[in-house]
Amino acid sequence: MPRSALCPTLALIAMIALPLAPAAAEEAGHGPDWLEVTDITTRLHIRTAPSATASHLGAVENGTVLRNLGCRSDWCQVELPDGSAGWAAARYLREGMGPDAIPAPEPNYDATGRLPCSLRYGQPTFQCDFGVTRMGAGDADITIFWPGGSGRQLAFREGIPAVGGIEVERRGDLTVIELDEERYEIPDAVVFGG
Repeated sequence: MPRSALCPTLALIAMIALPLAPAAAEEAGHGPDWLEVTDITTRLHIRTAPSATASHLGAVENGTVLRNLGCRSDWCQVELPDGSAGWAAARYLREGMGPDAIPAPEPNYDATGRLPCSLRYGQPTFQCDFGVTRMGAGDADITIFWPGGSGRQLAFREGIPAVGGIEVERRGDLTVIELDEERYEIPDAVVFGG
């Protein structure tokens, strides 16, 4: 095939391979706003494109929090702490708390952990950090920490959610709470201990 015939084909391939613009990724519901680098033994390489063979932009340590600009397949486009953008292998990323997040659970909670949650209709369930203070007899105050900051307070009295305007469903040992577009799955062990 003559070289001139390849140029339009290569141009089309290049346009298809371009990463999603951040606005397009947001419209596509790209997942959590913040991602944390995890489970890497050295440093996570940030690349110019979603490929292990793409040029190297830099590297970040475990625990580094990056803004999520959109994920596809096994790669996420991320904003680095210096404001530059690149691609990182998704297997080394998990939901993270943004720089303006409410503080991590304090030691005065009776228990801390993670529980299933989603913040918008149609969003897959992910894990939110929580802290719980138990007063006994099924009375508990739960603080749920959202990725990217903010959170939700839920009160249980005698084992029953004491929050107005919610839908509650029991599934085995779970209380499933829907509040506006938010959804939380609260195991009985969080409320009662054990």
